[in-house]
Amino acid sequence: MAKSQIVAIQDMTDASWKMLQASSETYADALLRYYEDFEKRVIADLSLIHSEAANQGTASYSDFLQTQGHLKTLGALQNQLQDLNKNVNSVLYDSLVQQYKDAYNHSAWVLDETTPPNVDINYTMPPEDALRQFVSEPWNGAMFSQRIGEINNAMAQDIQQAVTQAMLSGDSVSELGKRISDVIGDADSDYMYRAKVIAKTEMARMSDLAHEKFYDSNADLVDDWYWVSRSVMSPRLCDDCAERSGKGYEEVKLIAAGQDHDELDPPIHPNCACVWMARPKKWKDLLSPELSKGLSDKPWYQMAYEDNGVQNQNPMEYKDWASQYLDGEEV
Repeated sequence: MAKSQIVAIQDMTDASWKMLQASSETYADALLRYYEDFEKRVIADLSLIHSEAANQGTASYSDFLQTQGHLKTLGALQNQLQDLNKNVNSVLYDSLVQQYKDAYNHSAWVLDETTPPNVDINYTMPPEDALRQFVSEPWNGAMFSQRIGEINNAMAQDIQQAVTQAMLSGDSVSELGKRISDVIGDADSDYMYRAKVIAKTEMARMSDLAHEKFYDSNADLVDDWYWVSRSVMSPRLCDDCAERSGKGYEEVKLIAAGQDHDELDPPIHPNCACVWMARPKKWKDLLSPELSKGLSDKPWYQMAYEDNGVQNQNPMEYKDWASQYLDGEEV
């Protein structure tokens, strides 16, 4: 039996999700490296301050804290924190720009492969400065740099408290280092988790913006929008997203009005991985009467691919499509 368009477009959507997941994992790896480097630098700086107190023969660490130790500790932390924020935000900024490009290109691939070969799509990737403007715009009242900055500032405050406790307790340098490591944690720590959630959610937002931008410029080929959730059967899918899944734009508007998450465009909550996707028009409506003779009047998602020279039975893989049509574009 010929492969149906609904199956084909689901395969394509899955490919886009895998791309988003890979981008998130790449950023998470970079994030972990920056936090590990931050931990090493903070431990090194604060260990020197700790040793200085001992070398001065301070009667008690509390005396040292009340004089110069507190300011030195705070200064060392702030210097390292500035570098961490700069590195984390820089790599996320670049990742979000690339995510927009990838999602835009995947949208073009999906529409091009699910519409007649002789119907041209409108491909107009926004210029680099426009993309960076999209990334810089606040979402839900704050920019991603502000959100990550708040997480890192909270972490710095916890480190400051750990250092104070270490000095009051007379800890050794190695014991101080352990306290700091315990605060920062590993790849699954609270700070890392929250930072990754922000990154993943922002990347999902970039994907949705790219989908909307592309399909708005191809409105003459689109019949409707529908809400797509990555794992409809997953127990982790929230009730609001599950209720919207597979529904058209007007129906989602009505549903959203009565939900706790009443935002119309995804992501509607942290870690939301939903997107708007477009339903292409029927091939019969896109082709001339001569070319559409004999074609089914069914909508695209019920119509089978027919090996008749007009419809393709096997859509081109994204990598092959990109190599053929995205000359000079990163894929």
